Amino acid sequence: MGIRQRLSDHWTLVANLDWEDWSAFSENTLTIQSGPAGNPVVAPIDRKWKDTYKFGIGAGHRKGKQRFACGIAYDTSDGKLDQIAQGERVAGEFDSNWIFFLGGTLRWVL
Repeated sequence: MGIRQRLSDHWTLVANLDWEDWSAFSENTLTIQSGPAGNPVVAPIDRKWKDTYKFGIGAGHRKGKQRFACGIAYDTSDGKLDQIAQGERVAGEFDSNWIFFLGGTLRWVL
């Protein structure tokens, strides 16, 4: 979801909010066709992924043929890890798991 508001003839403000449905991809099934006695081996895998959210804000400036835009966004994530792969368990928690994005553009229109 996003919004753009023209503040004046020169300035525009933009903001966005994003939800990423990672939990929909959390549960997978692994099937190995050549199991014992020709029967397939089916192993469910639950990665326990959590949904994440992102929000950002930016501004754009234009004057004549010049255009400038910049913004910043914040994306949340889950810092816990508890998975079993190939019979081995990996578990722990990260102290912090933050991601910051900073971007900008400069454009000259002919």
